[in-house]
Amino acid sequence: MGWLNGADEAPGGVIATSTVVDRVPGQRNRRGAVLAVSGLGYTTDDGRGVVRDIGFEVAAGEAYGLAGPTGSGKSTIVRLVTGLLGADTGSITVGGESIDAYDGFQLRHVISYVPQSAVMVPTATMAETLAFWARFHRIPRAERAERITEALRRAGLAAHATVPVDRCTGGELRELCLAMSLLIRPRMLVLDQPTAHIDPDSRVRLLTTLSDLRDQGMSVLYAGSDLLEVRWLCDRVGLLDEGTLLPDGADTLTGSLA
Repeated sequence: MGWLNGADEAPGGVIATSTVVDRVPGQRNRRGAVLAVSGLGYTTDDGRGVVRDIGFEVAAGEAYGLAGPTGSGKSTIVRLVTGLLGADTGSITVGGESIDAYDGFQLRHVISYVPQSAVMVPTATMAETLAFWARFHRIPRAERAERITEALRRAGLAAHATVPVDRCTGGELRELCLAMSLLIRPRMLVLDQPTAHIDPDSRVRLLTTLSDLRDQGMSVLYAGSDLLEVRWLCDRVGLLDEGTLLPDGADTLTGSLA
């Protein structure tokens, strides 16, 4: 527990108007769980238990945070719920169905992982980059222009459609990755340390965009080491330490992770 320190400000130094304590846990747009995890466990080939007995739910229109120091199991859980790893124990339910009922294409149209980076042609514009990914996601040709415009707008990039990738800042490239996920109109976004290695202004802009998406009904699973930003964005927070969720969670904590 040495990685908890007192803090009450939101990312970027803006004082938070609502903390996790102020929000009523689990009451945002409760229309059933988009993601439900129970008894989840994963062990490496050498027998090391990476995560053990993990359980949580994410409702429609809710942001749930996984917070913990490096090595606590956040990224492993992200890989498990997005189908990149297979769990050894427990269950993962997506939209009321077992994750095993989905193939990879179907799953990413419900739960979309937002990468920190992706394949991009440096001289291509943001709109051209999204056109490539629209084809990759098998979006019908007749819908592509509308989807690209919508994704740029929702990611906060409406004014940047013609900007070449090689002229984008690190923060804009991270927002472009978000737009790639929004192209497929998923029910949930999954993010793992999305603000790592970007400047403070870009960090605040990205978190604000995610907050707006959540308020519009998007579910969000957000994994991060900065409890300050996780608490600011998320309705509920699960604290991870050495592969297990701490029993009291973070609904009553006011800390940040070192």
